Amino acid sequence: MKVRIYAITAFAVGCLFGAPGHAQKAYIPNESAANSDVSDVSVIDTATNTVTATITGNYLIESYGVAASRDGTKVYITNEFSDSVSVIDTVTNMVIANINLGYQTFPQGVAVTPDGSKLYVAENATNLPLNQNSGVAVIDTATNTVIAGIQTGVRPVGVAVSPDGGKVYVTNQSSNSVSVIATATNSVTATITVDSGPAGVAVTPDGRKVYVANQTSSTVSVIDTATNTVTKTISNDNCGCSFNPTFNYPIGVAVAPDGKSVYVATGYAHDNPTLGYADYYTAVIDTATDTVSAQIYTSSSGIPLGMAVTPDGSKIYVANPGENPNGGPGNNVSVLDSATNTRTALIQTGLYPIAFGNFITPAPAYSGGQLVLPPKSWDFGAIKIGTSVTRQFNIANGSQTQALQVNVLPATPNPPYSLLSGGGMATIGPGQSEKVVVQFKPAVVTATSIAGSVPITSSDPNNPSASIPLSGRGK
Repeated sequence: MKVRIYAITAFAVGCLFGAPGHAQKAYIPNESAANSDVSDVSVIDTATNTVTATITGNYLIESYGVAASRDGTKVYITNEFSDSVSVIDTVTNMVIANINLGYQTFPQGVAVTPDGSKLYVAENATNLPLNQNSGVAVIDTATNTVIAGIQTGVRPVGVAVSPDGGKVYVTNQSSNSVSVIATATNSVTATITVDSGPAGVAVTPDGRKVYVANQTSSTVSVIDTATNTVTKTISNDNCGCSFNPTFNYPIGVAVAPDGKSVYVATGYAHDNPTLGYADYYTAVIDTATDTVSAQIYTSSSGIPLGMAVTPDGSKIYVANPGENPNGGPGNNVSVLDSATNTRTALIQTGLYPIAFGNFITPAPAYSGGQLVLPPKSWDFGAIKIGTSVTRQFNIANGSQTQALQVNVLPATPNPPYSLLSGGGMATIGPGQSEKVVVQFKPAVVTATSIAGSVPITSSDPNNPSASIPLSGRGK
């Protein structure tokens, strides 16, 4: 297994809906494919927590950083050893462009502005384009070209953009600082001193605070964006959690969409003498008090690095590169439940998943459209066990002027119900509809109907959450 100190950045996921037909997906760069420097990208369907595709490309070499556009149509991946940024089309899951940054620029962190017009890429090297020594490249996403180079501190690694798109925050790992960049002028307007080894950086949804995970000092700095000062340094104080110290070489950091919680991945494990190996945890910071309120068991199979929160705030995805010292599967992604602070799933990926940045495609947040569902109940009738029947229904947009955003979740319980097509996120135009197909396959004879449902969320302000009841019985 490769041994390396990583600089990880994550920030609050944007809240816009993806293009028509898009499911909400997580894009996880795997540093090594077949034990080489060649990388690939695992695509995870967050509704089912399954890997649905693996993306390869000639420039995907030592891939780390991720940034998903706010319209959900593109994902940008930084490739340290090919000195490039790969552009992925989320409809086809193919690399459609590669942006060359220059020889030995070693790009790591990346972030995209809310309007999708610019990329900011941390270049962790001394031989940079535009006569810069150590800084950030600015890319025009319309032309996929570098349009500016910005001098920052030494070894910039983490990048986050403010919600209004006016500022970019860059962690400088070797100069123990955060550079503040004004996007209007692409110039550094402030340099903020933090603890040693800053890596991950995240901005709260209201833009008032920035949280920085300091690797070397095992602390988290809280920055007031109005004054560009550190207002608190959260250290290894005992929060009454399972383990103390709370932070142990923190790396990844992400903010919940409601701004109430910050999640920090610990870089080194806490020994578990009962099980005989090490456990890794994610710390939860309450932003109202800037104190650690909980720890979430994350992994026993590698250092938790990159992390991102789903747009609804219900789940945190954490990339865990490395082998499992207990002999179980390694190289995976943990899924954490924010309501219960527990790990609910472990997804196997490629070798050495890194994924630092905004790697989850966005979801809806604006109001509009009118959700029109099929009949209130959907009865499959009595079906012979071992056989199946499918039914199709249409989700319609009753508005003639506004688009409707919908997210069709998996049918429950599964089995006997399963969603065959039409799941995930979609944009339904005025007066249009979206087809959904559900299968019923009973396994046992039942005297009464088996109740089920297809949950749906939408941008209809009067009907944001709905479900279609299902029924059927085995005979």
